[in-house]
Amino acid sequence: MYCVARERAFELEIQNDFTPRTTKPFQDVSGSRDARWRNGIAVVLGNDRSKDWTGIGVFHCRVRRPSIDLVIHTIKYDQFASMRPAAQTITVSKGDSVNLTFIVQTKLASDVMWLRNGKYETMTPVSEVVDSKVVLNIPNVGPNSSGIYCPRPVDKTWLQGSCTKLIMRRCPAQMRGKDCKHRCPACSNGGVCHDNTGQCICPTWLYGHPL
Repeated sequence: MYCVARERAFELEIQNDFTPRTTKPFQDVSGSRDARWRNGIAVVLGNDRSKDWTGIGVFHCRVRRPSIDLVIHTIKYDQFASMRPAAQTITVSKGDSVNLTFIVQTKLASDVMWLRNGKYETMTPVSEVVDSKVVLNIPNVGPNSSGIYCPRPVDKTWLQGSCTKLIMRRCPAQMRGKDCKHRCPACSNGGVCHDNTGQCICPTWLYGHPL
């Protein structure tokens, strides 16, 4: 896992957000050839080629300089995890109701504990797991709803869990602008209207402009 900034003027860091404190800390390496950087700076965390726990977790890259403070998350989970997210990220508008859905990959023998941003959020009883899906409903999404949600069976370690990121637009659905008084354009194929600019943000693997 690595972050790369194309300008040395940036201050760069990378971290595994949910690594238990009892584990050994990762070694950060600047300018490593493993990061494949050119004309910039790089910070390496763990080893992408390894099959141990160093490649599992919720990682963030943070790029900073006086005019910029940008955080980008990457979620990596084991292919044999107890469950996997139906979507890696979900974007909703203020006031929406949303279901966070995870697909069960191995039979569950215990209740499911949900963490949000690394802290306990709620439980889903195993009796409520239907059609191999674990679902958390969040009504009336607000600022305190955003974050990274990670469910796992209570009888498993965090290595058997997986995560999804919930992003909240600060405006109600189909509205944008500083005061949320302007209408959004019609975004196609699951695109989401940016709450400030009104530009359509495409889902993963798609690009283009509204018709």
